[in-house]
Amino acid sequence: MVRNGYRGPVYATPATCELVKILLLDSGRLQEEEAEFANRHGFSKHSPALPLYTEQDTERALKLLRPVELHHKVELAEVITRTALRRGITLVPSFAVGRAQLLMYHLYQLKRKRAIPDIPIYLSSPMATDVTLLYQRFRSEHRLSLEECEGMCHVAQFVRAVDDSRALDQQRNPAVIIAASGMATGGRVVHHLKALAPNPINTLLMPGFQAGGPRGAQMLRRRISQELGWSVSVPEYRDSVELSSIDLTKRKPPLPLHR
Repeated sequence: MVRNGYRGPVYATPATCELVKILLLDSGRLQEEEAEFANRHGFSKHSPALPLYTEQDTERALKLLRPVELHHKVELAEVITRTALRRGITLVPSFAVGRAQLLMYHLYQLKRKRAIPDIPIYLSSPMATDVTLLYQRFRSEHRLSLEECEGMCHVAQFVRAVDDSRALDQQRNPAVIIAASGMATGGRVVHHLKALAPNPINTLLMPGFQAGGPRGAQMLRRRISQELGWSVSVPEYRDSVELSSIDLTKRKPPLPLHR
């Protein structure tokens, strides 16, 4: 991308930035050596053979690196606590596979450490519920301990029925609701948004990357979602933050279901 003209920032953790410096410089050098070797011995179908990128390209790329510290657990705890103190609901759009379980893992850890209030957490997604139960069935396929797996799988109340899901919007007590889909393009999160977003005591928490076009990215850019039938001003989204992803499986190969 840099070779083709990209000049924007590249964000990574400080450790990743240092690792990239080692890997990319070496890789660029090897690319040039392999292209030179192919040209000298004439075995490439290209004439001349060119490196995919050069050491000089990597040096330009490294200048674009911007180290960013990970504070996702702190941010998550602060947002949920602040919302609970004003007796609001934290609504979290989430992908049913992988992201929902990651969120529940963090929430279990935060509750265990008493870093967030002891408020109810709801998983309003039949698919996410079924996927979560697979973590219990296939414990040997991930690196969570028995205690961690049980804690993650039981930190939230599973909400399968549509009527029960809609009833969550009527409660008047602090809570966390995790609902699909992750980019707020469809699924149960849409009716939760319609019911909860107009009330300024509630928080919309976007846990991860939002592609440019879908509703989630538009809300992060403070646009008004007229298509849902309500008008939401900027303050309603003041608590939208990023939650960086981590790999729950650590060093073992992940479950096929885990993304």
